[in-house]
Amino acid sequence: MASPTKPTILLVHGAFHGPECFDALICPLEAAGYTSIKNDLKLPSTELDSSSSLQQDIDILRTTVLQILDGVDGATGSDCVVVMHSYSAVPAAEALRGLSRGERGDETTAVLKMVYLTCNIPKVGDSHLSQMTKWMEEIGLSADPPVEASDDGVMKFTGDAKVFYNGLPEDQQATLKARLSTSSAATFTTPLKGSMAYEKIPGYVVGDMMENVEEVDAGHSSFLVKPEIVADFIVRAVKSVS
Repeated sequence: MASPTKPTILLVHGAFHGPECFDALICPLEAAGYTSIKNDLKLPSTELDSSSSLQQDIDILRTTVLQILDGVDGATGSDCVVVMHSYSAVPAAEALRGLSRGERGDETTAVLKMVYLTCNIPKVGDSHLSQMTKWMEEIGLSADPPVEASDDGVMKFTGDAKVFYNGLPEDQQATLKARLSTSSAATFTTPLKGSMAYEKIPGYVVGDMMENVEEVDAGHSSFLVKPEIVADFIVRAVKSVS
């Protein structure tokens, strides 16, 4: 049966980052009563010098969500709210397909909400790179994204730290940029196919890149600049589930 307790909140990081980027969200989420938070998912594409495929990110995300929904090692499963930042909305669009309440039924656990933090919302045929290019053109920036791919399919971020961390002090921006990993080029260029999970799972959107439900004056990584506000947004997204 569907879990009567609060859902598990799964935090999914974006390109060049790891799960530790969400650390500032944990305390305000727990203070709001949400203690079931999963923040240890590392997408294969962001392992250092990885040239993994988009499908590998899709697969590990789906496996992780199904473990939450169905339980592992005798643990009881729970409903899930998936919080995505930036690139992670791309693999999530396929990974969460078929996992909505309507598709899994009222008597089992399901993904209740997709929460977008500064994401482009992908459509069939989109790749992350095509989304980025279109967005940059629309706001008058150079259509060349600040990344550089090597012949072996490994991509480095070559832009200014403020691309990710505008809103933070410059010294903190520099420190965070120095910690960035690489990302697999294939995950940026592979287009999505089939139906999108958000067609069935309700979404909550905050950010500066597409159809904003709410805006936070905090830059691309709002969860670092204003974690309490973003945590409140996530909590309200969870509570909005009917």
